[in-house]
Amino acid sequence: MRGKCLCGEVGFECDVAPVVTVACHCTHCQKTSGGAFSVNAIVPGAAFRLTGGYAVYADQGESGGSVERCFCPKCGSPLASRLGSGMVAVKVGALETDEDVTPTLQLWTRSARPWSKTLLAAPGFETNPPSA
Repeated sequence: MRGKCLCGEVGFECDVAPVVTVACHCTHCQKTSGGAFSVNAIVPGAAFRLTGGYAVYADQGESGGSVERCFCPKCGSPLASRLGSGMVAVKVGALETDEDVTPTLQLWTRSARPWSKTLLAAPGFETNPPSA
């Protein structure tokens, strides 16, 4: 799998398929994603490579474990989080390839926004809605 930040300055590659893909509802993922949750493909750290001049924010997850949040210092795009376990949580929104990364698990649901369970049932448009 391959991906890049919004401006294209920082990229990543991983040579193995994800162990699992999760939707994480923890408050840290909400803040770093700017959304209700973050979708992450979990891969072994040894198989993951970041390229370009990325920045790191050293964090401590709600679980108490260390988390190094890697992002582009130019456009701010979150790209991956190196977990204390040696795994990497790759931000699925930054992928440029078409792997099946359908989430099969949700984490930290106690922090989930109450409305997030009904999100996919809301009406939708393939692009912006038509003008009134």
